[in-house]
Amino acid sequence: MVKVYQHLARMLLILGVAIVGGSGAAPVGASTSSEVTSQGRRDNSSERCKPDTVCSEKDLHGVQICGTNGKTYANPCELRVAACLGVPVQMHGIGECLLSERCRLERDFQLARIAENATLYVNEFIPECDATSGLYTSIQCHMAIGYCWCSTIKGIAISGTSVSIDSGDRPDCTEHEHRSLSPIHVDATGSITHHPDDIKGTAASECSAADRIQFNSGLLEVFGKAYLNTLKNTNDTESTDEPNTVNIGNEEDSKKTNDVTQKQLIVWKFAQLDIDNNGRLTPAELEDEHRLTLRIVGPKACGRSFGDYCDKNSDKLIDLQEWTNCLDSASKTNTAEEH
Repeated sequence: MVKVYQHLARMLLILGVAIVGGSGAAPVGASTSSEVTSQGRRDNSSERCKPDTVCSEKDLHGVQICGTNGKTYANPCELRVAACLGVPVQMHGIGECLLSERCRLERDFQLARIAENATLYVNEFIPECDATSGLYTSIQCHMAIGYCWCSTIKGIAISGTSVSIDSGDRPDCTEHEHRSLSPIHVDATGSITHHPDDIKGTAASECSAADRIQFNSGLLEVFGKAYLNTLKNTNDTESTDEPNTVNIGNEEDSKKTNDVTQKQLIVWKFAQLDIDNNGRLTPAELEDEHRLTLRIVGPKACGRSFGDYCDKNSDKLIDLQEWTNCLDSASKTNTAEEH
């Protein structure tokens, strides 16, 4: 049976991330794009998809655009850049996406991607929408990573409500139902007036060093499930007996077993998120991850501060070194710098 490590090495090499001596380490700024061409090759799109390359002056200063994925883009240029980076999004309409349409647009978009390439998009989240209002239902589940949680009508995961599907339980969203059941007025333009709790959240509490270790452990568990889903769905005919679990082992153990080292898993996830292949994660590239994973993994204060915490040099970008240090829960230096 082909070892998990060999699978991971091959996948990371496809991503353009060099594994040196089996450590999973890669130089900062290494090619780590998550864009995949129809032939399965990674495409360096950082340069060719810059706004000044794909957008006109009119696009840069245009009106908001609602995309067919349910996302609102600040201007036509943002949509063009997303499309250039491999997101098959088109214009659905001018202006912000209507709340009554957002969930259905996102759901249809995700289902279409999965239908096109189930292997590539195996870890995508498919929202559940209310059949009458079209809004996000109060309970959402991400079957790929194995969690359910309470959601606002805007599709925002409510921190601290996530429950593992493996536990057999469902999240109790009773105390949050007012966010979906409170009076909602839809005017002639389709605009929705809803409960203020859906717009403004509570202030984040502190995330202690111990909380951060717990949070990182939860993130790595989710990343491990996502990796395993990808592994099971790769068109690899060399192995017919895939593991049912991913154990994050140390460097020496991983050479002898099916374990994946923590660093390898961290690098693999970075490669998935780095859409523009420039070796740095932008707030936009972390947006979906923050919306889901960072909100359902507790403690919630750590998820809220995750981006700022990882961005040690405060340049609004997270490079591979910052990402690795941030998620290395065993790093005494990292946790000591928490406060």
